[in-house]
Amino acid sequence: MIVGVTVCHKDINQFWRWMKWTSTMRSYHTPLGYDHTLYVMANQRIQPEIDDIMEVCSGYGLWKKVRFKRCETEDERGWPASPTHLFINLLEWVEKETADDLLFCEPDTTPLSPDWIDLLQSEFEEGGKPFMGVEVRTMDDGIKMGFNDFHMSGVGIYGKDWRNAAPALADVLEASCEGALFPTGHAWDLFAGHQTVPNMHRTQKIQHTWRPKFVSKLSLPIVKPETILFHQTKDQALMKLWDEVHYGGKIFGEGSDLIQPIKIAPSFYHTEVASKPFKIAQGEYLPWKKVGPSIGGVQAGVLRVIDPANAIFLDFEATQKKGIRKITAEEFEVLTRK
Repeated sequence: MIVGVTVCHKDINQFWRWMKWTSTMRSYHTPLGYDHTLYVMANQRIQPEIDDIMEVCSGYGLWKKVRFKRCETEDERGWPASPTHLFINLLEWVEKETADDLLFCEPDTTPLSPDWIDLLQSEFEEGGKPFMGVEVRTMDDGIKMGFNDFHMSGVGIYGKDWRNAAPALADVLEASCEGALFPTGHAWDLFAGHQTVPNMHRTQKIQHTWRPKFVSKLSLPIVKPETILFHQTKDQALMKLWDEVHYGGKIFGEGSDLIQPIKIAPSFYHTEVASKPFKIAQGEYLPWKKVGPSIGGVQAGVLRVIDPANAIFLDFEATQKKGIRKITAEEFEVLTRK
C-alpha cells in the first residue's frame, strides 16, 4: 500500500510537522521496521524549501522511499477545486507508477499509533471493498442539489480498482461547475459519493471531526478510543498533547514547535482582467467572492472580488482563460503607482 499526501504552498509548515511527527513517533518502535513508500503531490507555487524538506524526510525512519512531484498543471481557484485537482493528480500518479492501493492523508491529519499504516492496511484487506473510510452526511444544500445523502470523507483508502468502482472520480476535473455546490467547483468526495459509499468499508480507526479545539489534556476525549488516524487539526495542538501523554514529551522535547517554521513570503500577481495588480499574503489562495447574481445556477461571467478594502476586482471566467502572471515585488510597486 502506498501512502499519499497532497500539499500546497499554504500547507508547507503543516506538512513539515506531519512528516516529522509521523517519522519521529515511528522511531520509538524500531522493531516495526521502515518499509513504507510515501508519494507527495505539491502544487507549483510550493516554496523552494520543499526540496530541502523532501531530502531530509527521505532519510526519516518511517519511509523506505519518498517520491515527490510538483503537479504539472495548476488550479488555484481555492477550496474545494484546488484540493480536488491535487488529489486526482496524486491518485492517477500512484495508479500509473504502482497500480497499488492508496492510503490518502492530508497535512491536517494526525496519526496516533506508530503502526497506523499497517493497521489500516490490514482492515482494508479484511474489509474486501474498493474503498475504506468514514461515511459522513452530506450537507442539506448538497442533498437538495441531488448529491448523495452520504459520502466518504476524502481521507481514506482508495483501492487499485478505484477507476472501475467509482468512475466519477476520473470525471470530476472535467465536470462543469454548473450544479456544483461550491462556487469554485466540485469536491471529489461529494461528487463521487454515490459510487464510493456503496463500495466502501466503514472503519472506526479513522475519525473525522470538524475543527475540534485541543486546548489541554481535558480535550483528548474528543479522540475516540479506536481512532488511529485523526482528521482534522489545523495546528499541532493534538500532536503536542498526545506526545505529553504517550511519549513523555520526548518528541517535542523542550521546544514549543516540532519544526523551525518556514516564513511564507507574499506573492505578487497581475492579469489583464484585474482592476489592478494584487498581493497574496502568507501564500493564501485567491479569496474569490461572488458579488453578482448567477443565472440559473451558472457561475460563468460573475464578477468576483479579491480584496474589497482595496477595490481589486477580477472577472473569474476571463481570468481562467487569460491566466494570472506572477510578478516581482518591484513590478508590483511600479504598477500600483500607475
